[in-house]
Amino acid sequence: MKINNKNSFIKSPKLKSVIVENVLELLFLKDFAISELLIELQRRLSYPPFSYKLLKKYLVYLVDYNLILYDGQRQVYTIEYNGLDLLNLISKEKRDRLNMLKI
Repeated sequence: MKINNKNSFIKSPKLKSVIVENVLELLFLKDFAISELLIELQRRLSYPPFSYKLLKKYLVYLVDYNLILYDGQRQVYTIEYNGLDLLNLISKEKRDRLNMLKI
């Protein structure tokens, strides 16, 4: 998607679905500080190198898209209703694909 703003174009970022899905899954389980979230994602994903800088980029976009929320007072990230909806949609798509393979 491109947004035209007086002769300039802003492109939507390309985010890897596996990272978005894992962030949402973890935040569904509990609220995480960024350092805790980074450790958990490094355990789950073999995405070399999964860095603080990359995670921060994803978190900024997910907050911008109202999928997650940053609570500055507690310094933790939490999942939003839109994030739950997306996570449910991802789960449904995975189930549907598995069911199609079984047929």
